[in-house]
Amino acid sequence: MKGRARTPRITLGALAVVGLLISAYLTWVHYAGVAPVCVGGSGGCETVQASSYATLLGVPVAALGLVGYSGLLLSAFLISMSSLDLAGRDRNSPS
Repeated sequence: MKGRARTPRITLGALAVVGLLISAYLTWVHYAGVAPVCVGGSGGCETVQASSYATLLGVPVAALGLVGYSGLLLSAFLISMSSLDLAGRDRNSPS
């Protein structure tokens, strides 16, 4: 059962790292003023990055993603640490 309880934390952490890397790349693209690499090759990425929807109150949406994904990664880490602490406390507590 322990493996099942750990799987969502690992999944959350892995997805948060992927989101963090993508957000970091897109934030760099925004501030460096370079064209983003598009997988499809249609140029849609450049259109989105240059649109008015790419910023919210003057802040790049990708930078907001950095903050959000950092929070998710931190929460996955803290949940993991608290479960380790609880597991250790249960094991060492007097019966």
